[in-house]
Amino acid sequence: MGDLIRDEMKRDSPLGEEMRSFVKKGQLVPDEVVAKFVDTALFDSPDTDAGWMLDGYPRNMEQAAFLDALLEKRGRGLQFVLELGLREDVLIQKAEGRRGCENCGRGYNLANIIDESAGIYMPPLAPKVDGKCDDCGGALFRREDDNAETIKARLKLYHDKTAPILDHYKSQPGLVYRYLDVSKGKAATTPLLLDLLAKEFPK
Repeated sequence: MGDLIRDEMKRDSPLGEEMRSFVKKGQLVPDEVVAKFVDTALFDSPDTDAGWMLDGYPRNMEQAAFLDALLEKRGRGLQFVLELGLREDVLIQKAEGRRGCENCGRGYNLANIIDESAGIYMPPLAPKVDGKCDDCGGALFRREDDNAETIKARLKLYHDKTAPILDHYKSQPGLVYRYLDVSKGKAATTPLLLDLLAKEFPK
């Protein structure tokens, strides 16, 4: 969902400019704006015929209620909810270290966070040449909202608005909920994640 919003902002449309004003302040884009994307993105594209995964949506109970109603109308339902856990101070450092290729979109991370006593091992996911993408040579950029002040504001919004959604989904019959700690970094976490998904969705 975040990618859709960023694409709209890149187009500099009136809607994109409206969304940018919220993002710059570390605020979430209003529900009525996000809702315009959801139905079309999930059900009007052949890419989602076999299923879909939502990342970063819903982010509050109002969005969750909208999604529940939309799925009921479409005769569909959620099967699986995954919560990824990371200590907040580490999350802030990781967010500040994010970089993306302005050409192909590949992501990198310059943060180097290793704390063996706490079981945290998150070395940098850096390009081979500083500032350039390994895949296409494009320049790397930092999102304007990847700064400590904005991230802390979003964490407050998370605790106030997003965290209650977990109880909403945990209480739904037939919906599988899982938690995965990602403190050991991409190399250690990715196999665990793939194994978890393979068990829940066998071929």
